[in-house]
Amino acid sequence: MRKALAPWIDKADIYRFLHVHGEPPEDLQLAVEQGLEEVFAAAVFRFVQKEAVLIRQNGGISLDGEIPLPYPSLEKLFQNSRTVYVIACTIGPEIMRRIKRALLTDAANGVIIDACASVVADAYAAYLQSELPGETTMRFSPGYGDVPLHLQRDLFAYLDITKRIGIYLSKGDLMIPEKSVVFMAGDGVCETEEAHSLCANCTNDCAYRKEAQ
Repeated sequence: MRKALAPWIDKADIYRFLHVHGEPPEDLQLAVEQGLEEVFAAAVFRFVQKEAVLIRQNGGISLDGEIPLPYPSLEKLFQNSRTVYVIACTIGPEIMRRIKRALLTDAANGVIIDACASVVADAYAAYLQSELPGETTMRFSPGYGDVPLHLQRDLFAYLDITKRIGIYLSKGDLMIPEKSVVFMAGDGVCETEEAHSLCANCTNDCAYRKEAQ
């Protein structure tokens, strides 16, 4: 799987998580390489996906007529879509156990492994999207922009995620294991300016939104 994910892993993303600007020092580059090795040694890659029909009625959109999506950002994103792919994926719980152990013995190394695991999980999602037929919109997950995190509960039920790949939701709608991703992507494309605007207008304070502004 590491070879398959290689095109989707940008080490600059890892350094961004670590708040490193400019050329990272050699010792940090080595630590990141070792962190990636740790992640792939522990990772168990699992996913589930479903193809939903995007229903347009009564001025709104929904997945198969079952899950309403009354959010302007998704209406923009899926404006040219007829189908929406709903996908959940995880790299498993073992890496979180290793991160917790590392944080107790070498906090700096634990932070590095955690950043590597986040980027690998996201790379796995990007890889799964690349395997979808034809062109698709950008990925979009609950909790970004105007889409509430609790939409995940509907998507979990829709895909039967807990039973099929062992991801659970906490009372606060956070995923367990943490290095997991649930996202939607529509078939067709959304204009670049629209996609750019979705990121730039997101309320989450992350490095990616700052770059989009």
